[in-house]
Amino acid sequence: MSGMGAPTDKPASVLWLDTTGPTPGAVALEADGRLDKQTIMHSLAAAFEFPDYFGWNWDAARDLLMDQLEQQQGPVLWQFSYAADVEINRADLAEWASLMNAVCEYAESVGVPLRVVVQQRLQPSSLSRDAKLAYVDDTLRFHFRGNFTRTIEEHGFGEEEINGWVSLAWLYQQCREQGLIPQGREDAGFALIEGLHCAASVDIALGLGLDELDLSEIGVGYDEGSESFPGLVDYAFSVLEQHGTALWRLVS
Repeated sequence: MSGMGAPTDKPASVLWLDTTGPTPGAVALEADGRLDKQTIMHSLAAAFEFPDYFGWNWDAARDLLMDQLEQQQGPVLWQFSYAADVEINRADLAEWASLMNAVCEYAESVGVPLRVVVQQRLQPSSLSRDAKLAYVDDTLRFHFRGNFTRTIEEHGFGEEEINGWVSLAWLYQQCREQGLIPQGREDAGFALIEGLHCAASVDIALGLGLDELDLSEIGVGYDEGSESFPGLVDYAFSVLEQHGTALWRLVS
């Protein structure tokens, strides 16, 4: 099968990853600067060599992928990728994700260890490591008291952790610019944003997508919940829906 990667012995699952590097062997879901049902169907048909009678719909794609699994005798890895900066039809991408989850469940039921890896190809941030540290130190000064760089060095955090904090700082900055976090309540507002970003990252890593996120749970247990910041969680969530959780790539 063309475009497929090497086998793996992992259980049936869908793993969503962000990467700034190349994705050799992965099936690209986008074409001509867009990602939608049409590009996905063409990518699947080519990579899995669908027959001429393929119906070019979700049900037909699911059935043919399940047929492929029935011919497998060992662990299987399917890799897909798409560029984050193309025009993405989120509804179509979510439909495809639901399809792949169903295929993974079927694989498990017939005893075929299937792993599906979906890589979102990000444009690298133009910021250097030192510039990222300075950005977080400045934007979240109320939180780190100017000690973010020292904290990172003491804990030996790598690029992934730094990018996570840059993402949080950028999201916080957008919310402040919208007037959703009053002066003097920065820490409480940031706690809500951090909780939302963390929950979204976990759901995406589990292949659930943002549709499964319960916004009413954000801030539960805090001294000041989301009701103390009208519109904050909804706005921050809309930013995550539009850009994803890897917001560090938007900082220039």
